[in-house]
Amino acid sequence: MILDILMFWPRFCKEAWITRKYFNAVKSIESELNVANLRVDWIGRVYGVVDLKEELLNQPELMQHSWVFQQLGPINEILIKYGLSELSYPEISKIQGSQSYLVSMYPENDYFNIISFIRNIIFAGIVFAMSYMTYSLVVLFMQ
Repeated sequence: MILDILMFWPRFCKEAWITRKYFNAVKSIESELNVANLRVDWIGRVYGVVDLKEELLNQPELMQHSWVFQQLGPINEILIKYGLSELSYPEISKIQGSQSYLVSMYPENDYFNIISFIRNIIFAGIVFAMSYMTYSLVVLFMQ
């Protein structure tokens, strides 16, 4: 637990750098992604919609997900071409009221998120305050 707390900031900075690198790369190839019917949002996530075939509608959701993953081949070719395939993690979600799935791809962010940032800022503040109080008490009793 202590190691995770101490290692948060290096991991946070690494993920921030990777996310920024991914954002810049995706924005630079946005026109090529648009040709492949993909869109890029303001934070660099890549979105696409995959329509299910008629014969897959009655299949279990796991079967539908595997078919959707198979349809990501052309998208993966673009990402491999620009060296982004290792950074992209797909998230598949069913679009309610349709026969389609929304596929969004973005870099994995375990540490580079606002909740982890705030939690670790508060923790660092508590540690600093406790250290300062301990130092003050030691100095007080040493006199």
